[in-house]
Amino acid sequence: MITECLDSLQRQRPEFLKSALNSRELNPELFETVGNQVLRLLNPSNDRDVFDSLCRSYCAYTYEQNKLQLIYEISGAYPQASHGEANDQVYQNHSVMSEYMKSLLLTQFLWPHHLQIVRFFTDAFSPLLAQSNSLKVAEFAPGHGMFGRLLLQAFPAARLSGYDISPVAVRMAQSLADQEGLGQRAAYTVMDVLAKSYRMSDTFDAIVAGELMEHLDDPRVLCESIEEQLVPGGLAFITAALTAANLDHVYEFKDPEEVTGMVSGAGFEIIDQIVASPPSVRPGTKRIPRVQALIVRKHG
Repeated sequence: MITECLDSLQRQRPEFLKSALNSRELNPELFETVGNQVLRLLNPSNDRDVFDSLCRSYCAYTYEQNKLQLIYEISGAYPQASHGEANDQVYQNHSVMSEYMKSLLLTQFLWPHHLQIVRFFTDAFSPLLAQSNSLKVAEFAPGHGMFGRLLLQAFPAARLSGYDISPVAVRMAQSLADQEGLGQRAAYTVMDVLAKSYRMSDTFDAIVAGELMEHLDDPRVLCESIEEQLVPGGLAFITAALTAANLDHVYEFKDPEEVTGMVSGAGFEIIDQIVASPPSVRPGTKRIPRVQALIVRKHG
């Protein structure tokens, strides 16, 4: 399936093929594993027309991200002023969100720095979780749900609760979990877990919050919520985009220290972290889009 996907990129937008080949070169085994898994879910019939459609969506998304990053480079401002605007224009917009989630899932292996985050998750975070018959995991804003599915695959007795404000994301995450045979251990709910009125009384052994901090007006609320809902000694995997414009990014993190300070301020011990950047950027770029991933532990 990887070959068909790359062939489709070559036919449609060969300028976007270089990044994919770079990703494969940097992490060849993981590229094949994640890529084939993603493509099997999105195109179970292995249909060439579906590959072409997926690649069109991915190329349109990548082009739009490059344009937004250039505008941000010039203006110094993200496109959305608030989480409320992003919610109206993206998360509650069925057509926009559907294309967005498919494309974002494809970037998990086609973009080298996104695949680097996946490797950090599988190689550094997942092994820290103890095998248990009662491992309870929550995923905040799972979107396409890939991180949660990776944990369910690694821990056959684990159970996952996913919470997202987007009905499209909830349906997609549940559908993909069902396709993988994981649906009986995964339950996704449309819910804003950061709203005080929806704050849960349940606690979890591990919480995943990937690609969420930068979408919030005040990411400190997320850190506090994760801390409240982890068991003592529980682990969390948190990522944040740094100087990276997106159609729904609203909080601008300028450097990794801002993120670590915010996370530490919520009372977490930082176990490990990385910052992943695209292998190449436009010459003269001052605001390089990066992803920071942290593994943290709640004291106790």
